[in-house]
Amino acid sequence: MKKVLDEKRLKLQDPQESLELILTAEIEIANKVSEARERADKSILEARNNLGNLKARMIEDARAERDTLFQEGVMATNQEAEKRIAAARSEAQVFLESGRKFLAEAGEHVLALLLGQEGDAR
Repeated sequence: MKKVLDEKRLKLQDPQESLELILTAEIEIANKVSEARERADKSILEARNNLGNLKARMIEDARAERDTLFQEGVMATNQEAEKRIAAARSEAQVFLESGRKFLAEAGEHVLALLLGQEGDAR
């Protein structure tokens, strides 16, 4: 650009023409600066939009992971609860079976107490 201006200056000796060349160069430079600023603004806007999309995607992924972890926790808790229920049923069955062995004897003992026969045996 400078070289072009220098060549034109050599050809033109009129100060008015030189001034017009300078003004034309300034206008061209101002247009280029304006275009560069617009491109930069557009790039910044795109970057901000991409950042918003990235943030939204991260939040969505985090929610999905949270839901997955929650479901896994619920399943593990249910399995543990089922194991404990099965163990409790087994222990209750053993307790009932051992209690049945003494059921007849306990009934006789209660009847003896009610009828007052227990105290007489002593």
